[in-house]
Amino acid sequence: MQRTRVAYLIYSVGLGGGELLLVNHLTHADRAAFDPLVVCSEGGPLPDALRQLGIPVFTVPIHKEASLLGRMNMPRPSTAWRLAELLKREGVGLIHSYTMETRNYAHAAALLTRCPLIHTCQDFWFGDMFRPIQWWMMNRLPSRIIVISETARRGLHVGTDLDPGLVVLINPGVDLQRFVPRDERSAVRAEFGLPPGTPLVGIVGRFSAVKGFDTFFASAALVSSRIPEARFLVVGGAVLRDDDYSAEVRQAILQHRLEDRVILTGYRDDVPRLLAGVDVLVSASPRETFPLVLLEAAACGRPAVATRSGGAEEIVADGETGLLVPVGNPQAMADAVTAVLSAPARAAAMGQAARRQAELQFDINRMVRQVEAEYRAVLTGRRQPRPEMQEAPGR
Repeated sequence: MQRTRVAYLIYSVGLGGGELLLVNHLTHADRAAFDPLVVCSEGGPLPDALRQLGIPVFTVPIHKEASLLGRMNMPRPSTAWRLAELLKREGVGLIHSYTMETRNYAHAAALLTRCPLIHTCQDFWFGDMFRPIQWWMMNRLPSRIIVISETARRGLHVGTDLDPGLVVLINPGVDLQRFVPRDERSAVRAEFGLPPGTPLVGIVGRFSAVKGFDTFFASAALVSSRIPEARFLVVGGAVLRDDDYSAEVRQAILQHRLEDRVILTGYRDDVPRLLAGVDVLVSASPRETFPLVLLEAAACGRPAVATRSGGAEEIVADGETGLLVPVGNPQAMADAVTAVLSAPARAAAMGQAARRQAELQFDINRMVRQVEAEYRAVLTGRRQPRPEMQEAPGR
């Protein structure tokens, strides 16, 4: 098969989980077979990171849609035409809409260019927003819909509103050569002026209301009352302008009197080192389809405490690679964090088990090869057999 130009459409230009997944994907892509270009809405950290990989990035306002009768969003004709002309000019042979927010422009571009289309769904709330015409397009225009987790699959109403024959589950992966088990505890504590042996709890993510920081800080206050020497490393910052939770994060720190116990690092590009320096990684989100930071912590050999938020339950094996707690329950989260900090040998065993799981299930190269297998199947006109058409064992 000859080399194919693939256009990736992505909504946000920050460096949140979905955007980092695209960067990781293209870092490990088979560039001899698939020649990538990326279309996003504006300049920002994501385009900068992609250009450092030598990937061309084009700016088209695919985040701006028109409202149809106030009931659903549709692509603006002028923008859709501009996008299609760009893809034709660049010789694109396959469109990959990497976020569901770009699906409408991807549909328009596929119709105008006659290119095959693949969607990736990293969220679970879109299905409840679709109108009949949107379900009609989802069932007829893409050749494949990749869901990153069973949680994402459920959110797209697969088998009821969406044809299951279109859908393939491919879990995200992590770079196991970059995120590795190593002991950075002393170095990380020294960097932040902490005494050696200080219990250190980490949380990594964009400052957003959907990341559960209110629960995290409430639980941190409870942990502090039991383990006064414990400290809390908060890695990240605002990514989306319309979802900047920075003020609320700082207010929660003040509310729980954690000013001397919380370290705000801002955005960092040395997350593997910081993860290797904490004793436990917390994911407090009330809803997640597949939190990448849990994969990263696992690859670094660190146990996790995570809420039963959907995707986290597909990553963390409760009691084996970490502990799962109810959503929005600071007491349960504090109990779990305290249990991990109070049992170093058990924590180490969970971290080792987490690394083994990452090696078996969540290697980025495994993910990319699976996606590229779908590209080849689509480009050669092959379809995955529908579940109801697969032969039963022994026939």
